[in-house]
Amino acid sequence: MILSILNRHRNVVVGLTTFIAAVYMTGVSEPAVSSDSRKAPTKRVEIGRVDSASSQRDLRFSGVTQAVERARLAFSLGGRIVARPVEVGDVVEKGAVLARLDGLEVENAVAGAQGALAELQARRAQAERDAERARKLLSAKAATAEELEKVEAGLQALRAGEDAAGARLREAERLRDETRLKAPFKGTVTEVFFEPGEFVSPGRPVLVLSGDGDLEVEVEVPESVVPRISEGDSAAVFLPHQGPKPFDATIDSVGRTAAGAGRLFPVVARLAADPSLVVGATAELRISLTSDQAMTVPVEAVINPGGRQPALFKVVAAEGGHRVEKVRLEVGALIGDSVVVEGELSPGDRVVVGGQRGLLDGEPVEPVEGSTEGDR
Repeated sequence: MILSILNRHRNVVVGLTTFIAAVYMTGVSEPAVSSDSRKAPTKRVEIGRVDSASSQRDLRFSGVTQAVERARLAFSLGGRIVARPVEVGDVVEKGAVLARLDGLEVENAVAGAQGALAELQARRAQAERDAERARKLLSAKAATAEELEKVEAGLQALRAGEDAAGARLREAERLRDETRLKAPFKGTVTEVFFEPGEFVSPGRPVLVLSGDGDLEVEVEVPESVVPRISEGDSAAVFLPHQGPKPFDATIDSVGRTAAGAGRLFPVVARLAADPSLVVGATAELRISLTSDQAMTVPVEAVINPGGRQPALFKVVAAEGGHRVEKVRLEVGALIGDSVVVEGELSPGDRVVVGGQRGLLDGEPVEPVEGSTEGDR
């Protein structure tokens, strides 16, 4: 009896001990780790500022020197070239014959028109004498008024025919002149396209004549440059074969229409007179553009400055902190430790200058002044 009671007490004690141990193990187990505590820390980045400054940017365009006064000369008639007494490089005076067509047909036309005119002139002179005699006879009552009117009518017809014959002669002489290609001004022959004996169609250039006056350089510029230059602006022209000395030039014309969609716009710069300048020389036109509203950023802020798509990270406020926005740039001239840029920025904006490696557009950041240990 006593042994049975002790066994039951022992079972109760063992059960209580097991229960207490289970409760103790549950109470001292590690608490669950929240998902927030596993997040990576916000990246710290060093920041700089966008400043405003005046800047000057030199734009360079390639071209060739050419005479301001120049012409591509052509015949208005078609025919066979029988003479071309000039060659490339020849200097000719105004009015000199540069080429001549076979003009036998028009010479015959001139001769025929001259003969017809001479015949009508003689008949008109005779008619005038007849009319004068008729007037005297009428005064002496030896002729009637009707006879005088008939003579005067014939005289008027001959005068009209003479005028028409004179017009035909002038046209024939004009065509004869068109068989001779003459220099419209003093200049130098720079190109020839046809040789004696060849047939040339009307309007086809036979040669190019460049005047002896001022020279110019014509280049093509992108659309973004056109609004920033005007006629009369100063420029400089460099001729590689004449050394590093620049030649003064003035913007003479700015094309407002391109040759087609996406094409470049023509700009012509006139050079100041200089005896050392020659036609056809390779030239570089430099145009300086000054901006009083330029923006600069620290050089360290620009990512891939020499690549096709330079950019930087701008720091902006976000809910609960800050984040970065990637801004595409156009990079300009260096000014000390800063660089001129164009993009969606404003003076005073904060930009990342340290810690850009691995940084993504829209990523939250902790901006700090001074250096960071992040890679730039």
